[in-house]
This record gives sequence, C-alpha cells and structure tokens, in this order.
Amino acid sequence: MYGLIDCNNFYVSCERLFRPQLNGRPVVVLSNNDGCVISRSNEAKALGIPMGIPLFKIKDEIKRHGIEVCSSNYTLYSDLSNRVMSIVREHLPEQEIYSIDECFIRFDPQDDYMAMSRDIRQKLLKGVGIPTCVGISKTKTLAKLANRVAKKFDRYKGVYAIDNNDKWRAALQWVEIGDVWGIGRRTTAKLQQSRVYTAYDFIQKDPAWVKLTFTVTGLNTYMELKGKECIPFGKNDPAKSITRSRSFGVPITDEHQLFTIILEFAEKCCEKLRQQRLSALRVAVLLHTNRFSITDLQQHEYTEAHLTLPSNNAVELTPVLYQLFKRLYRPGYKYKKAGVLMGQLVNESEVLPFATEGQAELKKLTAIAKHLNEKYGKHSLFVAARDPDVLDEVVTRKHTSPNYTTQLSDILKIHPK
Repeated sequence: MYGLIDCNNFYVSCERLFRPQLNGRPVVVLSNNDGCVISRSNEAKALGIPMGIPLFKIKDEIKRHGIEVCSSNYTLYSDLSNRVMSIVREHLPEQEIYSIDECFIRFDPQDDYMAMSRDIRQKLLKGVGIPTCVGISKTKTLAKLANRVAKKFDRYKGVYAIDNNDKWRAALQWVEIGDVWGIGRRTTAKLQQSRVYTAYDFIQKDPAWVKLTFTVTGLNTYMELKGKECIPFGKNDPAKSITRSRSFGVPITDEHQLFTIILEFAEKCCEKLRQQRLSALRVAVLLHTNRFSITDLQQHEYTEAHLTLPSNNAVELTPVLYQLFKRLYRPGYKYKKAGVLMGQLVNESEVLPFATEGQAELKKLTAIAKHLNEKYGKHSLFVAARDPDVLDEVVTRKHTSPNYTTQLSDILKIHPK
C-alpha cells in the first residue's frame, strides 16, 4: 500500500505556526511581488477567495472580512518542509518527496497502515506544528485521491484509505475528472467532450481508446485508477531542463545589478543540476521589459549558447553567461523580468571521463564551499561576483514574516513580565 502525506494549506500553516493569532482567521499568501494568491486558509476559501486571483481584485474583500495578507517567505517554508520530510523519513524510511508539501510513503504488507498514518500525523503536529492529511491505497494515483477525501471530510480525521471495492467505487464516482492527479485542463476538456465527468466514467472507457487518445501517460493514469500500479515508487523522470526566472517589483536599468541577478539564477540552476547529478550542454539567458507599459522601450529576447563540455558549475559558466547577457542588455531599457535556462541535460557520470583538470578543481572547490555553507550557514562562502541578497532588493514583499527558523535575529523572544 502507498500513502500520500500532504501538508494542509502549507504556506498558511507555516505563517500560523509562529503567529497563533491567525488561527481561525481568513489568511492568504501571495506570490512573488505580492501578485496573486497562492495559498488560502479554509476560512478564506469559505469566503470565496479563488486560487491565483490578483491581489488588487480582492482589496475590498480583504478590508470587509479582515483577511490577513502574507507575502511569500520561501526561506521559512523550505526549512519547515525539510523538518516535515525528515520526521517522516525517521519513521517511514521508504519515502519519495513529491513537492515542498507532499511526499509518498510505502507500507510493508504486514504494516497497520491506518495506525501508522495516524501516528505520523501526530508526530508531525507535535514535532513541527504543521497539520497534515494522509491518503492510502494500492497505487499512487489512488493514494492521491484518498488524500483528497481525507481533506474534504472531517469525519475521517485526516486519514483515509481506499482499501476495498466499495470505497474505491464511491471515491471514483465522487471525484471530478479534472481533479484526478495527472489529468490536466486540456485532457479534462477532451474527456468531457466524450462525456467523461468523473474518474468512474473514465475507467468505463476501453483501454485501447484511452491509449490512442491520450498516449501512454493517460493510459497509466487510467490503469492506476483501476488499481494497477503503473507509476513506480521512487521513480522520477529526469528533468529535460532547469529554469530560474523572476519578475521584479521595480524595473531595473543598472547593468551590474541585472547581471548579478543572472548569476544568482545560474547558481540556483547549478545547485539543482548537482542535486540530480546532471550537467548542461546548453545555457540561455532571457531579458524582458514590461510589456504592459506603453511609454517604455520594449524588449523580449532570449539567447543561448551550446557548450563544448557539459557543466553544472556557475563559476565555470560565468564567462558564457556574461557574453549572453551583453548580447541582450541595452542601456536605458527598464527590465521587468530576467531568467536563466539550462538544457540538453546529461548524466554527470557521462561527463567525468572527459572532465578537464580545471573542472576537477572546480568540483573540489564547490564541495568545500557546500561543506562550509552547511556548517556555518547559507552564503557564508560565495564568489565575489555574486550577491546573495540582490533579489531581495528588487522583489516586492510588503507583508513578509520573519525567518523564525533560519535567522538568529528573527528567533522569537519571550520576555517575562
């Protein structure tokens, strides 16, 4: 049996953890630059606040209902996510992290999965303070569906298992096809044209028709809903590219500041590549101005370079990035967005036989920097050309909470009366 552990309204739960006065109140968390709603408390959902709505469209509702607005604090969310995943791993070592707030787990045949799921929920609530729900079933897709049931109906107290035919049929008849894991908007529209409105309608279709219409991916979802495992545990498809980009709260004209941001994006991409033991053969840079401004000069360009040898080291890539940046940058233009893309990815193991002496030395230096940063804190050691704080200067966050768990100056202080 598989389980899916999902943190409830994760970003909101993180904000409430250190601000208990927000409990029971409607709360929303915003995207970068305080643009759109990306997380809502149950109270905000009950008021009809939709996911993804721009902040300016709900200003009246915020004032009328006293909705608490929080800017996204990914440093805090990431640290609390790591704590959640660590506790899960301690008690259930077979774990597959799916996203910042979700992970799959696998139970042995002799396990009492209901008791273990209730126990891990309590341990997470006590050890981190984040509420969770657990869905359990024979496949990962059905476990996702079971988790949806656990969240929707309070009577199940956060844990639900689809472990018999009656529960299986009821769940599939209840869930709309667009809410099934792996079914996107286009697929939903196509299925609805064929009078498929629920997951149960979907599994009534002929498998040959499903494969012909929706390829192997759709067939895998179809078979998983029927209880046949098609998405192996712990298997993640390798990334085809890694991208980091950001829209800025204020336009940028300064060349040095803009290139420093490009270097930060490149470092983030390289960190991700190293985590997945990948290297890139293609590097690209994009620069965009504000397309909605009728007075500013406009530029929306993208340029790339193909490397002779694959790389996942930002120091090595800096000269390439600078050439690409200079190809795009125009003095006097007000840039609203920038990004870095690394593609044509290959396994790191395939690169080693061809690595130069310089690349080997850079790899050692990167390992030393990683060790020192882990020991003494993030950004304790970095290349002088970079500025780890540069993004904070250009992102609008008017409602950011402190970094309670990662910044000494932000640790909560208790003053006795």
